[in-house]
Amino acid sequence: MTRKSNRQKSSGWAKALPQRALKRLDSLGADELAKAQAANSYAVFLANKSYRETTAPPKAVTTHIAETEKAISELRRCLDGTPDQIASWASYQLNKSGGTTYRAYCRSVMGQLEHLRDLQRDAERNFASQEIADAGERPKNAEARLLSELSSVIEPLVHTKLRAAEVAGELAVLLGISGLPSSDKGLADRIRNYRKSVEIDA
Repeated sequence: MTRKSNRQKSSGWAKALPQRALKRLDSLGADELAKAQAANSYAVFLANKSYRETTAPPKAVTTHIAETEKAISELRRCLDGTPDQIASWASYQLNKSGGTTYRAYCRSVMGQLEHLRDLQRDAERNFASQEIADAGERPKNAEARLLSELSSVIEPLVHTKLRAAEVAGELAVLLGISGLPSSDKGLADRIRNYRKSVEIDA
């Protein structure tokens, strides 16, 4: 493998993880799989954090879904009523670039829009049953989960659970997380307690 291809392969992790965290993983000899696992755990943590901070009130969600459904229905009505002259010219252009027809292309677009509509309906049902209110992990649980997953990634590189907990704490700080236990034992206890709570082998 060339040096150029190595740089290209690693560039994705530079985007997924802050550089300081990526460098710490590199210093441990982490391979691409370990970096991918760490990046995925961090992405889940950020998604959960973003969800908790941006969840809209149920009324706003219901209003938005109603407006979306109205817009999709209106678009379907307009597309179904496309004059043959427009459909024929559009089919000619589409066939040159992608080998499809105007009507088939419209069906594809509407199918995707209707899938998005169904996802929004699912969200509305979750609000109605108050499932979304509890869906985001509590901040402390989310931090403990990230620590646990980072520790699992790191342990094969450092060989002991205590050292893995210590390095997971270092990485978490590099990822911008504060308020973590200050001692290695405290970090290990946080990880062990989280794993017990979710029935993961500590």
